[in-house]
Amino acid sequence: GGPMDPERRAAFERTQGRALELWHLSQQQVVGLRDAATSEASRAVQQQFFGEGLRLIESVIAQEIENKHRFTPASFTQAIVPHFKPIETLRDAFLTATMAKLQDEQARAETAFTLAAGATALALGTVLLLFVASERLLFDPLLTARDRVLDLADGHLADPIDTRQHRGEVRNLLEALVALRARLIERE
Repeated sequence: GGPMDPERRAAFERTQGRALELWHLSQQQVVGLRDAATSEASRAVQQQFFGEGLRLIESVIAQEIENKHRFTPASFTQAIVPHFKPIETLRDAFLTATMAKLQDEQARAETAFTLAAGATALALGTVLLLFVASERLLFDPLLTARDRVLDLADGHLADPIDTRQHRGEVRNLLEALVALRARLIERE
């Protein structure tokens, strides 16, 4: 309702510049979503707020410069507030699309975690199985063979060596010990 001094005019221009800068920054986020509702709301903000709304503000400023005070604060508020609605719609669409995107990413992360946990469990199970198998099929028979060699070296020839439960190289080793035991018995 009154004239606009240069300080208020400069403040308005700074605010308008910040609003435009924020708009351009927000557009980078909106484009990243590729969501139809967000894109439509963005077009509505561009048209209604930055198009019609800013034109309304610029016309009020022009009237102020010409000393024509057509708007009161109440009438200006009634005229400008409807132009804010697309901003709220854009905010809601952006939040909805962002939440959907985050939920999709969470689901993918959970799937990747489950697969990684399953692969890790499978690898650990395989390692454990190999450990148990190597202990039963290799290390235990080798320790038995070592004990038999020490027994033979100490002259204990009474206990026979059982080769039936073993296979492969371990069986060959134990059969060699059986042959050694038999020769030692013959010598005695």
